[in-house]
Amino acid sequence: MFDYLAPFYDEFLSVSGRYTTKPVLENASFREDSLVLDVGGGTGHLGEKISGSIDLDYIVLDESEKMLKRAARKDLYCIIKSSSSYLPFRDEVFDYVVCVDALHHFEDKVKSLEEMMRVLKRDGVFYLLDFLPKKLVTRVICFFERLSGESTYFCSPSEIDKYIIGSSEYRALNSFQFLLKANKN
Repeated sequence: MFDYLAPFYDEFLSVSGRYTTKPVLENASFREDSLVLDVGGGTGHLGEKISGSIDLDYIVLDESEKMLKRAARKDLYCIIKSSSSYLPFRDEVFDYVVCVDALHHFEDKVKSLEEMMRVLKRDGVFYLLDFLPKKLVTRVICFFERLSGESTYFCSPSEIDKYIIGSSEYRALNSFQFLLKANKN
């Protein structure tokens, strides 16, 4: 599905970014000279915004080759084509791992969460933004994504928390989304 969306995905995010990019920029903080992994980062839209305001190394990982071709046009540290359930990095290498509006697309959510925790350094921070499962907006999104062939499933914050190493907290951003922050210790 995302190979088809790639040509106009950034334009879509310029409208819908208030629900994805903006909440992360307003609620997450990143240290200078840190290494950030964006799992399911698509065109690198979020990375472009973050790395445009602070000096850090931002890696976008995604399965869609066409989304990554778009990301390659941006001033990002690196782009990598890979599955979220197998992250091609050694243990504990990233200061931050972010996953924004993507977990519900991953085929193996448990393995993906375990992998994100594996590559996150001790004292690293994990940010995950997604939709609250039982909300009407989420159900509508799920319906249309399944029509397009996606095997969409939205996890609740408590389901996600089972796979977090360290302490975590989440907050509702609005009536249908949440941002989870975890500190690995």
